[in-house]
Amino acid sequence: VVAWTCGRSQVEVCDCSLLAHVFWQSLESRVTFQQWLQARLAKSRGRQLAAILSGLLDRVLSKATAAADLLGELQVFQRATEKEIVEAERQQELARAHCWLPDQETKNFCAAVDLELDSRSGPRTLLMEVARLSAAAELAAEEVDVYVRKRRAVGDLEWSGSSSDASTEEQTFKLGKHKGRLFSEVAENDVDYCNMVEKKVAAGSFGGDSPLDRQVRAFVSYLKESRSQ
Repeated sequence: VVAWTCGRSQVEVCDCSLLAHVFWQSLESRVTFQQWLQARLAKSRGRQLAAILSGLLDRVLSKATAAADLLGELQVFQRATEKEIVEAERQQELARAHCWLPDQETKNFCAAVDLELDSRSGPRTLLMEVARLSAAAELAAEEVDVYVRKRRAVGDLEWSGSSSDASTEEQTFKLGKHKGRLFSEVAENDVDYCNMVEKKVAAGSFGGDSPLDRQVRAFVSYLKESRSQ
């Protein structure tokens, strides 16, 4: 009915925002549920795309993908990312023209979509990284693998838990003083450690390929992504 009264023959993601007026048990929980629902409806394939891009860069570092081949793969990745952005922005336009959604709910939905698109693993953010990587490969001012290694040494071009089905195990310390503890637990309870590793990574430490180096960079990447959400 909602789709039909809006002049469409099928239900769109933005239509599901109206579920916030149905699935709640108390007035106190209504706002919380609305926020939860909007965040879920605004989700993109950004984490999946980030996982693909991360895998591509891993192949660059291992010399399995040459600069010329990288450009071709980045073009394919760019098209997929642009398609994701176009769809998200289409949902925003549908929401603004919606005859059932109140103005404030429309604004909240569009803001949630923008927040997702611009998050650390969001499609718009990834598209900017693709532009930088393409420029590095085309200009050849330095080897692409050197460029990627330098960026990763400071916590960039890595996305902790990028895959949509990332397991808790992937965000668990396997080495060091926090072995066995979740990234989220350490981030919440050991601010000094967080500040210390972020400073060291920014200074160029932990830039190698050892399990400890990769773990620390993944944790720093997790911290950055957490703050952007």
